[in-house]
Amino acid sequence: MSDPTPRSPEQPMREGIAALLHSSIRGALTIRTTAAGLMPARLPEWTRSQFDGPMLALASEQCSGVRIALSTAARWIELEFTSTRLILGNTPQEMVPAVLGVTIDGRPHSAETSIDGRYRRGTNPNDLTLVPGRPTIARVDVGAGGREQDITLWLPNNASVEIHDIRADAQLLPAPQPDVPKWLHHGSSISHCAEADTPFGVWPVAASRELGLEITSLGLGSSAHLDQFVARTLRDNDADLISLKVGINIVGADSLKRRTFVSALHGFLDTIREGKPDTPILLISPITCPMLEDTAGPVEYDDGQQRYLATRRAEAGVPYTDDALTLRAVRALMSSIVEQRSERDGNLVYLDGTALFGPDDVDDLLDGIHPNSAGYRRIAARFVQSSVVVDWCSARLRHPTRRPIALQQGKR
Repeated sequence: MSDPTPRSPEQPMREGIAALLHSSIRGALTIRTTAAGLMPARLPEWTRSQFDGPMLALASEQCSGVRIALSTAARWIELEFTSTRLILGNTPQEMVPAVLGVTIDGRPHSAETSIDGRYRRGTNPNDLTLVPGRPTIARVDVGAGGREQDITLWLPNNASVEIHDIRADAQLLPAPQPDVPKWLHHGSSISHCAEADTPFGVWPVAASRELGLEITSLGLGSSAHLDQFVARTLRDNDADLISLKVGINIVGADSLKRRTFVSALHGFLDTIREGKPDTPILLISPITCPMLEDTAGPVEYDDGQQRYLATRRAEAGVPYTDDALTLRAVRALMSSIVEQRSERDGNLVYLDGTALFGPDDVDDLLDGIHPNSAGYRRIAARFVQSSVVVDWCSARLRHPTRRPIALQQGKR
């Protein structure tokens, strides 16, 4: 990170830069104009009027999978931005850096770390304090020397980003849209991957690079509750492949019971099918989480232990009287729903999340729920190698709109 004098926050974005960024930002469904620049977000603007509470807004503004794709012969590029991180509990600020990843012609080049930005701190997302911070100027030396290259700047997966400026020693142009299938993914914090150490460590990003797919990730921390506005977003946005990884938030927040979960999942899938009757959909159940396998939520964060803890218990062998859900029950219901719908929907497939991260992997849970960076890398590797994922990708070939997927043929 370089540290020249940043622009004044009151200074408007330079002429032409906004248009360049609007054409270059990928993985975001909204680009909001602010007084000091542009802020990408991963849910459409219209959805903001349809949810209550701050957590979903905070999660959707964090830039997991969001990137700026450029073509240039420049030797260096500077991106000026202000990041805003979410820090819950007593976690030291330095433990949650904002990392900017860079690829050149699809190959990882560098990962630049900044802790200069703002952050919101508190023990509850409904009661956060905004701690001021200064803008970051990230200078990336790409060394082209007059040769055109595709440069992608991967924004921090655990922070919102307000972009103030981008500059280089040669002309910057939007990179051409890749002629590859578009993958639209929705999930919880375990798809958001705020704990991953770089933007490349976000498992949907890592998997998309291996599979040769163009990812838009709606992995939204604490916010995968089968909301209809998310289903409509998936229905109405361009996608060749769709995946849904749901269940952990619903159990962890005790937000749906068995009765409402079944109808909500059917309704969610029905809404997507209104606009995408043939698009292959992969339904992924929760990974292993020992505290919720046979115990219903809700869970609470224990700041002293820096772990999530289940707050209630059932007597051994006695079912919950209020029809509460556990992860084991959710997996069985999801598998049953896919089997039931398969009679009329041959492009819906099911993947057991424990095949991606199972009981033998729990040492890589940071806080009882979320994997660490090694755990996310393992999820990505197993996802790419899964025969179910191969079937999901292959289902698209029966209704192709873009070139076929070249499974596991190099990174993008």
